Amino acid sequence: WQGQFLARLRDRFPAAQLSWKNAGWGGASSAAYMKSPRGSEHDYVRDVLEPKPDLVVIEFVNDAYLDEAGVPEHYGAILKDLRGVGAEVILLTPHLVRPDWMGMDTNKVKEDPRGYVRGLKAFGAANNVAVADASALYCNLWRQGLPYMTLMANAINHPDVRGHKLFADALMGLFPRQ
Repeated sequence: WQGQFLARLRDRFPAAQLSWKNAGWGGASSAAYMKSPRGSEHDYVRDVLEPKPDLVVIEFVNDAYLDEAGVPEHYGAILKDLRGVGAEVILLTPHLVRPDWMGMDTNKVKEDPRGYVRGLKAFGAANNVAVADASALYCNLWRQGLPYMTLMANAINHPDVRGHKLFADALMGLFPRQ
């Protein structure tokens, strides 16, 4: 989704000088990233804080283990760090994964059942942080006759190009045409 988002930002704002760094760590949670040792391949301070980014988009499907009550403390620490270096923050809600991993037995998801997603939305509202709701776009797919699992490249939890487009769509919804 990162490449799609950057290309669409450049299209929408052609005069802007934009650069992008993907500091993500596939398969890890944000807690693992923050605890990764200094100087390691995934160094939170070096890769995220020291560059003093203007904007950080946070999306960690692997944080879905957090319940609604656990989000404020955990993401509060991240937000404090990022605001401390002057960064704006967008929280990007994650895609849906295997139904049984989310405690469901259907692909017809009207609203994301994960407390983590509810917690992200509430945290964003309480802390004046933008939330791009990709999860809601995934939840709407069945109404369009498209089971969300068909957008998983591995039929489990890895979105394909169409699935990544939903992330870019959610993010671009925060940057309306003027």
